[in-house]
Amino acid sequence: MGDAEIGMEVDYKGEPMEIGFNPQFLVDVLRVIREDSFELQLGQSDRPGLIKCGTNYLYIVMPVSLS
Repeated sequence: MGDAEIGMEVDYKGEPMEIGFNPQFLVDVLRVIREDSFELQLGQSDRPGLIKCGTNYLYIVMPVSLS
């Protein structure tokens, strides 16, 4: 199985961390977001991420193991 990496400009505050997500889950969320920006809240690499967009949408994305 191959590797892929996609970068995007972010405004990140916090300690550096490595976290992985199933890319299809992120694509599914990004397809329905109609805003210019969104907020991705991360706590720990083994905890779900929370994507907030405006006041009407919350999305939970589960991380995958990177090892």
